[in-house]
Amino acid sequence: MLAESGLMLKGQAACVRFLAAAVFKLCVAVAVLHATGRFCAADLIISSPSQWNYLDTLGFNQAYPIDAQQNVWSSPSFNVATSSSGGWKTGPSPFAQGIIDGFFNRSPTILNPTSPAHLTDLFRTSFSLDAIQASAVSGTVSVLCDDGCVGYLNGAELFRVNLNTEQPITANTPAVNVNDEAVYRNIPLTIAPGQLHVGENMLAVEVHNVSFTNGDMGLDLNLSLDVQRVPEPATVSLIAVAAAAFSTIAARRAIAVMRTSR
Repeated sequence: MLAESGLMLKGQAACVRFLAAAVFKLCVAVAVLHATGRFCAADLIISSPSQWNYLDTLGFNQAYPIDAQQNVWSSPSFNVATSSSGGWKTGPSPFAQGIIDGFFNRSPTILNPTSPAHLTDLFRTSFSLDAIQASAVSGTVSVLCDDGCVGYLNGAELFRVNLNTEQPITANTPAVNVNDEAVYRNIPLTIAPGQLHVGENMLAVEVHNVSFTNGDMGLDLNLSLDVQRVPEPATVSLIAVAAAAFSTIAARRAIAVMRTSR
């Protein structure tokens, strides 16, 4: 019986030590949060399904479209309503022509058949950022493109998948090879300071097939940004209150253990 009581007291003392250590770590976290005033977070900016403008009728040897103000199709200022190519549509991601293995159990927006004489489709979507998000200099794009693609953030190239990096890209440029249509690639992004803006931003993507005779083509994409968030004062206060509450519990538990051990 005495042995059991001794083991119980040791167990209670161990619980108190664990609780005290947890409280100490929580208090340290509060102190660090107060000292730095920031914490890291990944904000999901574009999440599939999302709405896009897209052009799936760009023909062989056809130039990339411009609008009435001579803005190129990947520019944030481009107006699809006055596009030289016409034919822009609107729909939700993912997009597919033929069967894309990675879109199993999903209902993609159907693209125009890739033949005859059709190799490249164009996509545009806008998104809004607050001041903290617009200050991000890194992020991740998770993309499935069949077979290759180039992404542009506010008109500047951001990423490239399965397309030659040593030659200019045109509407007739084929993908390097047949891409794995079942796998989303997670691509780390480096974003130049000032490339993102408070308010509206634009992501444009061109998708290239591997050949005119290949029967499938597709795109799906998610974009996240690494941001430094400043917590709300209420959040910090709640953490501090929690730390104080745990400290009180630990103290009461310690007193109870000491009384029991007498």
